[in-house]
Amino acid sequence: MEIEKPETQNNAVKDIDALYSKLKKPVYLLALSILRSESLAEDVMQETFLKIIENQSALKTDKNIKSFIFKIAHNKAIDILRKQKREQPINTDFAVNSDYRYIEWSSDFLKATANFSEKEKTMLILHIFGGLSHSKISKIVDMTAVNVRVKYSRLLKKLKIYYSKKEL
Repeated sequence: MEIEKPETQNNAVKDIDALYSKLKKPVYLLALSILRSESLAEDVMQETFLKIIENQSALKTDKNIKSFIFKIAHNKAIDILRKQKREQPINTDFAVNSDYRYIEWSSDFLKATANFSEKEKTMLILHIFGGLSHSKISKIVDMTAVNVRVKYSRLLKKLKIYYSKKEL
């Protein structure tokens, strides 16, 4: 049985820290778009990264770590949404946060995407904020890559119309 060297453990922790710094907002926005609750979105973000930390050893060989992280977050958010639907309606009010501009922006994003399906919101967030390719997104939302590309293009047109009307 081989014992990991502290140096390897430090590198793994640094990698997790770097992933967290890079992906915490996209993961949060993905969860927020599905759940429409700041506190639940934060819970999903934290649970997602806790799961990554707990399973670090299995992730070393995973080349598509970003896709994996978003899939975890998506599934956790959907699980909470299902549980909420069984128990009570979801609270759409946003609590005041120290990062007011960020909350204001995410609230505006929710308004802009209010008529979008959960899959459509997920596709937008994963591509715009998560930087995932259409083929990786297709695996997360269970659609073909071509279908994701077409839907994404249509969603961008809808967003452009929304924001052009808002500026008037």
